[in-house]
Amino acid sequence: MYLVTTSHRPSQRMRSFVKDLASVLPGAVRVNRGKSTLYDLLLEAVERRLVRVLVVGGKRGNPSLVRVYRVVAAPGEERLEPLVSLVLGGVTLTRELRSFSRVYNPRTLGIQVPRGPENLEHLADALYRALRARLVLDESRLDQYDIVIRVRRGEKGFLVFFMSPATGRPCGPILRVSRLVDHEKGLRVPGAGGRGGEAGGT
Repeated sequence: MYLVTTSHRPSQRMRSFVKDLASVLPGAVRVNRGKSTLYDLLLEAVERRLVRVLVVGGKRGNPSLVRVYRVVAAPGEERLEPLVSLVLGGVTLTRELRSFSRVYNPRTLGIQVPRGPENLEHLADALYRALRARLVLDESRLDQYDIVIRVRRGEKGFLVFFMSPATGRPCGPILRVSRLVDHEKGLRVPGAGGRGGEAGGT
C-alpha cells in the first residue's frame, strides 16, 4: 500500500527512522532513494500498485518532515498529489524506547480519534485519510487491529504513537509533530510549541 523513502543524501538516523516507519505500515515497501526523482518514485509506486508515497526529509541529520502523497495512476494522468505534511520537532526510534513490542507483517492499521482539543482531531483526521487507517470506534474491540495509532498533546506539539493492542506497548517510532499541513483541506495546524519550520526536501 505504501512506498516509504527519504529525501536525497539521508543520514543513518533518517534511514533508521524510515525502517521503523515502514515496519508499522501494512504492506509498506521501503525504497533506497539514491538519485531517484519524485517522478521515478511515482513510476515505481504505480508498477507496484501502491497508493501512497511517504518521503522523509531531514535537517542536520535528523528526520524533520514526513510528506505523504496520493498516487494517481489513471492512464495519462499519473502524478503524486501531496496530502499531508508532518513537520517534526523530533522522533524517538524504536530501539530508543525502554519497552516496545515488535509486530511482524501487520495487516490492519487503526487510529483512535481523541476527544478534546480541535487541533488533535485535525491531526487524527489527516492521518486517517493519508494513511488509509480504519477508525477505532469501540475500544473493547482493539484486537481487530494489529497496530493502532494514538495521538496526544505534548509539551512542544503533538505526539504520534504506534501501539500494539496485543501488548499495550509501543511498536514503532514516536513522532513529535510541531506542525501539520493538510494539503487536501488547505489547513495549517500548529502544535502546542509553536509553528515549527518545514525542512528537508523531496
